[in-house]
Amino acid sequence: MKKIIIILSLFLLVGCWDRQELTDIGIVGAVAIDKADDNKGYTLTLQLLRPAAQSTQAPTPDQPFLMVSVSGENLAQLMRKVNNVIDRNGFYDHNKLVIISDKVAEEGLLPIIETFHRRKEIRSHAWLAIAKDEEARSILEKREPGISRVPANFLNGLFNTSNYYAISNTILNFFKVTLQAGNNPVIGTINIEKNENIGEMTTLEGGAVFKKDALIGFINAEETRAFNWIIADDESKSRGAFTLPLHNAENAEDVTLLMNDIDSKIIPVIKKGQLESFDITIYQKAELAGDQLTNNFKSKKQYHEYILKVEKQSEKFIKNKTNALIEKAQKDFKTDIFGFGETLYKNYPKVWDTMKDSWPDTFSNVPYKVNVTVDIKNSGLLQDSMEAKE
Repeated sequence: MKKIIIILSLFLLVGCWDRQELTDIGIVGAVAIDKADDNKGYTLTLQLLRPAAQSTQAPTPDQPFLMVSVSGENLAQLMRKVNNVIDRNGFYDHNKLVIISDKVAEEGLLPIIETFHRRKEIRSHAWLAIAKDEEARSILEKREPGISRVPANFLNGLFNTSNYYAISNTILNFFKVTLQAGNNPVIGTINIEKNENIGEMTTLEGGAVFKKDALIGFINAEETRAFNWIIADDESKSRGAFTLPLHNAENAEDVTLLMNDIDSKIIPVIKKGQLESFDITIYQKAELAGDQLTNNFKSKKQYHEYILKVEKQSEKFIKNKTNALIEKAQKDFKTDIFGFGETLYKNYPKVWDTMKDSWPDTFSNVPYKVNVTVDIKNSGLLQDSMEAKE
């Protein structure tokens, strides 16, 4: 019996056959993909971390990251080739994001995403973004005026703290939406903007619009906010604020609303087995954040009437913005970026089967109606703005 127990114990004491020693690996913090100089392949850039330079005990004077670039015909080849130019093997488990240039994205991202999926080195939960009018590599090379010394950490922070002017999508999300029937992905856009006070700064703002896996255009920050009102698929979509001119034209006083929870639904309207239109319902909770109105309310009724007026004006504002974006998607992009077709497929699969082959044309002409409800839950417990006395 003792011999049997000893033999069985040997199977439980085996080591980690695929382990990698920390001294043998190069930890990748971010990945950038550009067109090669000859336009026949890609340039892969890795931002590798130097842990010793980031130590809180005894940091070295070295820069806390290293940039490495290689060029070649395909991504699988490049991920091997990069190990030939650094003294450690690339380790991608801690990679935070993948940035792809708009020129590469225009040709389609599925070959790149499929390489990630097959090799299983770059995790699918990494952020995915498009570098607009810039090389993706240049985004990783910029030293930002942020707290983090490593650009990869700075960019990761932009995604984690993004609001409804931006889009935060992962590689997995892009892959899923691309393969869905009746839907097309919109992912985050990273821009380099000039600021008079601090010079160039990197921002996560706006969205890159795809037709399946190929980039076809961009939406700006205002349009991205409208997109997030319609989609509302994660918590960050409800973070933000906007200011309304509430009073008469000769009065410059405004009201600012903080957006809180949001809920939206896309509902196909079917009559006699045919698609008639879509109803988009948006329910937005908000609170008053800044109000320059100096009039005192003489009664609670007057105050509640004021709140109702703010709600109605906000509803009109949101409705106008979302209508404008849907029209742009229909007439300019001719691409369903909201998942109208996906919703139709899930709820009325037989109806979807009759029009799936011509859905881009159908989407471009389908009627829709946007219904918005804004519910102000918190007005700051003040019935009027504070005003200094002479």
